[in-house]
Amino acid sequence: MDSVKTWGQALEFQMRRWKRTRSAKTTLINSNHITRHVGLSYPISKMGKTGFWMNLQEELLDEQKSSSTVNRICSTGSHVIKQTYLADLHKTPCPKFKRLKEGQHRMTWFTKDQVEQLVFTAIDVFDRPDIADAILFSAFTGVRQGELLKLKGRDLDLSEWKLWIGGKPDLVTKGSNVRWVRIPERIRDICIARQDNKLLFGGDWKGKDQLYYHFCRIRDYCDIPNDHVWHSLRHSYGTWLGEVTQIKTIQACMGHSDISTTMRYVKATDSAIEAAGDAL
Repeated sequence: MDSVKTWGQALEFQMRRWKRTRSAKTTLINSNHITRHVGLSYPISKMGKTGFWMNLQEELLDEQKSSSTVNRICSTGSHVIKQTYLADLHKTPCPKFKRLKEGQHRMTWFTKDQVEQLVFTAIDVFDRPDIADAILFSAFTGVRQGELLKLKGRDLDLSEWKLWIGGKPDLVTKGSNVRWVRIPERIRDICIARQDNKLLFGGDWKGKDQLYYHFCRIRDYCDIPNDHVWHSLRHSYGTWLGEVTQIKTIQACMGHSDISTTMRYVKATDSAIEAAGDAL
């Protein structure tokens, strides 16, 4: 192999060296988690950015994987990139990124003021109302980035201000994970404007990477730390809900099967602490 351009090619090269080791089976399992998230055709060049690995950590944590499991998966992936780079098969060195501490979960989330700052900057500085819509919608519904790009106009029920995630009950196949959330006032105009779109947001973007690229430009312009990744918008949703409702309701809104996963998302904000004291 003279050169590699994709994750699949790099993995194939490295697996030939791993296949005779005792840990080959476990290594393949760890690698498959990355393949499931990005696909075999994912460009190696995009894996040379710290944001890629931080976002991957978030998505794996959201799947109820432990921090130690997330570290093993990311270590396997970064090793593939490092070894193929050292073999001079591509020009993308693997970046340094923080591993999670045992039992640690990401704590970054956006305040509502920060989200409004992102939206203002997207529109007034970058002239990108499309990404402003995507940021607002994700923050106020808690949809994952992949879910956002799959949503269809028919998933909206504007008569009751409901958003169905995973398809409406009469349109999904057996075993699908379906949930609905209330559409808050802040994003109702966005829903009205986009309701006739086949894809609510997916038609605006070639994929998750393009959307994330523009998000990072706007976040950096706002001088918000780069540990605030796209998935932090989902953390924001869980945290904001924690100020107004109880944990079982939040679990249903976020689509978690295990309530311990939901608890990772609900941060104790000053507003929540003040409301708890007032309630007494």
